[in-house]
Amino acid sequence: MSARGVKKPAALCGAPLLKSRITRYFRECEARALPATPAGLALALGLRTGELTGGGLPDTHRRLIGQALQRIETETLERALSGKGGTKGVDAVLQQTAREDAADALSGLSDEELERRLAKLAEEIEALVGGGRG
Repeated sequence: MSARGVKKPAALCGAPLLKSRITRYFRECEARALPATPAGLALALGLRTGELTGGGLPDTHRRLIGQALQRIETETLERALSGKGGTKGVDAVLQQTAREDAADALSGLSDEELERRLAKLAEEIEALVGGGRG
């Protein structure tokens, strides 16, 4: 903490301090019986939520933050599947995972391959829509 009590952003602190802040955040969540969230983690680290996964952080910081986000995701999924929070939580987790998986699968493709897949998808949609007319 600085002289005014404002936390130094995670990007400016060393890896041991970052790890300590992450550990403290999870302990506080457990003590208060509150779920850990990416937004809460970001606040605890002096970052914006979008900065948790963005560039500009050292590799060690990205690795530590990535592990913390995986823990949050795992705990959220366990809570959703255990029935705490109803089925909306399960639906949201599954939808987000599907979007991330789709984005990961497409990110390594060349522009030509993407164009080919889009054209094929357009043909399939046209066959479905055109097949229903008639």
